[in-house]
Amino acid sequence: MKDQIPLLGALLVTVPCALADLKTEILADNPVAYWRLDDTATPALDSTAKGNDADAFDAVFFAQDSLFLDDNNDAVSTMGNGQLVTFPFEKFDGGGFTVEFWVQLNSAPGSFHNLVGDGEGGGDFSLMIYTTSNRNVRAHVQTAAGWSALDSQEQLIVGAVHHVVSTWDAGTGEMNLYLDGVLATTTPLGPAALPNIGPAVNTDNAIYIGKDGRETGPDATFDEVAIYNYPLSAARVAAHYAAVDVPDPPAPPEPPAAFAVEIGTSTLIADLDYSDSFTIGAEAADLARQAYAAQGFPLPAGVELIEDSHGNASAFWASNAWSIATDAAVNPGGFGYPGPSGGGSETGFTQRGGGGDWGIPYGLRDVFMLQSDFVQLADRVDFTIGDTPGDIFGPNNISVFFRTTGHPSFPEIGIFNAGLGETNSGLTSGIEASNLWQNYAVYVDVPNEILAIYVNEEVRGTVDLKTFAGGAYSNILNNSFVGIGGSGNDRLWSDNFQVGSSAVVPPDAPEPPEPAVQFGVTVGSSALIGDLDYSDTFTIGPDSPIAERQEYPVQSFPLLAGEDSVENNYGNPPQSWGLENWSIATDGAVNPGAAGYPGSSGAGTGEGFTQRGGGGGDWSIPYGLREVFVVQTDFVQTSDRVNITIGDTPNTIASPGNIALFFRRSGHPSPEIGIFNADAGEMDTGFTSEIEDNSLWQNYAVKVDIPNDTLEVFVNEVSRGVLDLATFADGAYAGILNNGVVSVGAAGDDRQWSDNFQVGAPGAAQPGEGPILTAVGFDAGTISLNWDSRPGTDYTVEISFDLENWLELINPVASGGNSTSLLQDISAILPPAQDSAYFRVLDNNP
Repeated sequence: MKDQIPLLGALLVTVPCALADLKTEILADNPVAYWRLDDTATPALDSTAKGNDADAFDAVFFAQDSLFLDDNNDAVSTMGNGQLVTFPFEKFDGGGFTVEFWVQLNSAPGSFHNLVGDGEGGGDFSLMIYTTSNRNVRAHVQTAAGWSALDSQEQLIVGAVHHVVSTWDAGTGEMNLYLDGVLATTTPLGPAALPNIGPAVNTDNAIYIGKDGRETGPDATFDEVAIYNYPLSAARVAAHYAAVDVPDPPAPPEPPAAFAVEIGTSTLIADLDYSDSFTIGAEAADLARQAYAAQGFPLPAGVELIEDSHGNASAFWASNAWSIATDAAVNPGGFGYPGPSGGGSETGFTQRGGGGDWGIPYGLRDVFMLQSDFVQLADRVDFTIGDTPGDIFGPNNISVFFRTTGHPSFPEIGIFNAGLGETNSGLTSGIEASNLWQNYAVYVDVPNEILAIYVNEEVRGTVDLKTFAGGAYSNILNNSFVGIGGSGNDRLWSDNFQVGSSAVVPPDAPEPPEPAVQFGVTVGSSALIGDLDYSDTFTIGPDSPIAERQEYPVQSFPLLAGEDSVENNYGNPPQSWGLENWSIATDGAVNPGAAGYPGSSGAGTGEGFTQRGGGGGDWSIPYGLREVFVVQTDFVQTSDRVNITIGDTPNTIASPGNIALFFRRSGHPSPEIGIFNADAGEMDTGFTSEIEDNSLWQNYAVKVDIPNDTLEVFVNEVSRGVLDLATFADGAYAGILNNGVVSVGAAGDDRQWSDNFQVGAPGAAQPGEGPILTAVGFDAGTISLNWDSRPGTDYTVEISFDLENWLELINPVASGGNSTSLLQDISAILPPAQDSAYFRVLDNNP
């Protein structure tokens, strides 16, 4: 705003509106204090000559550019604890007060900040003016009747220059708030109603520009601050505003936009495991949701079934977790529904009253991405990974809390555990506003204990739980359940839930380990068995060769007569399993138990496999056909063991006439491969299993040679070793082997699943492929070893005296063809009085 003054009728000269006009206007109204803030250093001088100078403390910056156009007068800026403070003086002896100043916010406030006022602490104030976290102006007055305030409905614009004036008339109790020369639209609040008539209190407090005795100051620039002991009229406020020229305000920022990621369009997920778009009506994938009436609660049966399991076991939401709403049929609650997400909200999304969480069993991958749309809440949106569903408070759960940028109370992105509480991750969220559709995702790497956080498919950072917060959150992360939820509003809305393999490796995150691979051996395709004697694929439905299984209701228990028949006897006497050992499930109809079903083995689990509940058990068939044979089965590795048993007593490992082989994962605190007999107990074979993970399909086999009293152990058709029972453990297990029954079973979880049972004659390709473990006696320090071998390879021979510490004796030993012999002098390494040792032979080219 400039005045154009004609000069000599010919030239047009443009001059700034003199700032002296504003000084004149202010001084003409006789303020009790007036700081022009054009000082170059502390103190800021009082231009009234009344001596109410203001001293600067902390982050106060003098000689800043003026807030007015074409003005060489300086201004002052403050940040955080920066403040200008006077000595106390009287301000109310003229019938009220006026507070006047010019201010420019340089960044958005994160909470309440004092602008100009007299707040010395707690309730010790009278005329202070604050900005709220939403940039509204709050002006106060306090009398003997209590305090009152006015909140402007208008908001200060970051980067714009604003004229702020607050007045109070002691005689009438009337209070006014002016913004930019005009009366603001305000909302009254406080315990004392307006008009607030009565004697003012705290009338001689100090004046604070920036931080006061209650709140921090803003990141802002101030100019021309004045205090009057009476209320200025509206006309005088307007005159002061008109006396200067201010820059045009910056263009308002683009309003934050809704963000959603429809199922199947994620840039973060490669292969989906579970997904739900919560579509209802004619476009829904199943009949229950097609018939569902929007916002019906609790959910009718079938509506809680997750929309797409992508070939994995079916999963269900809790029927009372939420209803399903649409853009056109929604309960807006107290905060109001923000409208369409752009990602399918018109066809359905979850709606919940009050805070809460909901989840599904998972357990499929150790490295995965969890993703969902959600309307950002005033407190938080949370994602939870752990072993307790529908709850952030499970002791083995870890939650990621998402909040808006500059949240006034809590971290923007926090990590939470019930026993540890919440810790600030130090990451920013980039979430501009609450009550707006956003997309959230968490990358989970269980083996490396890594979480990576995404908002709107942009990475916000990585958290290494091994080192974060001093490792307090380490050794908790697991994949049993995944869930989402939130808190802070009276309505929660979510959409497009999806979880699956990650399509990205986040920055600063280690490459995830190669996932453990499921392994199954379909009946008839074994590399270990030549001629089959008995086999069972546990197929049900029309493809089953057993008539009773063609009509079998999946997971029905106990079995009815005929349903327990062994599927194929190959001309041998028919056999049966018994009616109460297990039911038969399929990939599509399975009880996941606490550990979670791992999904298809790739070897026929879609058509059927055994399912047993409880902590474990064994099941068997009579055998007695061969003295040299292989027993083989697929099994989901349990947290304790899978076992194959050979002996004289069915359905048990606990018989003196039985020998059982125990299979456990690598690194298990018990033996990875143990041998067990009821009288001799369990002993470590010294073999490794190479089973990478629990809860995955693996294949297990034992080659039994009764005449030679040996057992060869296989995992995923790779030999793990040969036991000579005549010498192993000083012969504790010798002479027990017999072929009366063959059994499989397990212990350690609340569900056991097996498939593709088969037993028969060994295949010709397999003898001697694995390490040989035996106790050998010797004289004069010379040993003679002989083993079945493969032509064209070579071997390493190792020696041990205690089955714990192994030494390499000789490497390589060239294969002698189908049989290899070794004569070796070991006297130089023999301990005193040692007359026997254990040896094992390792194929260098398995």
